[in-house]
Amino acid sequence: MASPLTSLTSLTTKVNRFLVGVFDDTVLKPEDIPGLAEANLSKLKLHGDVTTKIQLLGEFFKQNANSDDFAKWLTNDIGIQDQWSQKVARAFARRTEGEVMSKATECTPVTNLASMASAVVSKTFMQEPLRTDKLQPKMVPGIGPKSVEYLIKEGVDSVCVLMGHYLAKGRDDAMFKKFLVESGCDPGNLSKHSVVDSFRQKSDLFVSSDDGIVTTAGKEQRPGGLPRVTEEGDDDEGTSNTKANLHATRFNEDHANGKHSTVTNVNVDVGGFSVGMMMGIFGTILALILAVYFRLMAQHQDVHFSSQLPH
Repeated sequence: MASPLTSLTSLTTKVNRFLVGVFDDTVLKPEDIPGLAEANLSKLKLHGDVTTKIQLLGEFFKQNANSDDFAKWLTNDIGIQDQWSQKVARAFARRTEGEVMSKATECTPVTNLASMASAVVSKTFMQEPLRTDKLQPKMVPGIGPKSVEYLIKEGVDSVCVLMGHYLAKGRDDAMFKKFLVESGCDPGNLSKHSVVDSFRQKSDLFVSSDDGIVTTAGKEQRPGGLPRVTEEGDDDEGTSNTKANLHATRFNEDHANGKHSTVTNVNVDVGGFSVGMMMGIFGTILALILAVYFRLMAQHQDVHFSSQLPH
């Protein structure tokens, strides 16, 4: 039986991996999400038809990115124990910081939307994080007053919730368009304004890609308000803490497995500089100081020796 310390370390490691990982359409595994063991994954599949990380992110967005409502959905609809539902909900809330807007004042004012040209609406939709305030015409390209009215009747009352439906359907364009049409949206208008394409492009901002998009607060922002992890060699001081945490996590895991007896080749980033870099700079400065010191000593000895010679 695992000790409490071992269990806590395991959970902490899982949380860290989740916070710096990426969302993708791979099948959920017990190690992917904090609080979701094999039994809970089975419940998600059976009662929620959720099998991937993208779909579970969609369910979180369908609750308007509200962690309390998401926890209630996991407990009441899926049947997961409350303590684990709370852990999952907290993890998703932390994971999506910077990705959604909780205050309408941080977005384009609603009064400015009506006068926007279609091209501006599309650009604004792509650049702003997902809005959680009440859905209005032109918050989404091709979604006008009538469509908004129909969607709100279906419980889709924000851009965030609408994106949730797209992700929960596994980013299946045909299924999403069918959902919009069945909700009352004009299919001709959807095609004219490429509504489904807009959601696919927008969702690409927080779906797994080659450079590993994350949503940890404080990182460099891309269009849509989503920060990113920079690879080795990028000059991005906002990533130092994330890298340091990753190095520390790997080091702790290896120690737990008995793989390390000594620490070698440490290269943890601190404030934008790696320890190796700082040691190199320190070594260079020390070498210069010693060189100057020995030169002065040599000059002093020459002077002293000269003073001892007969004149």
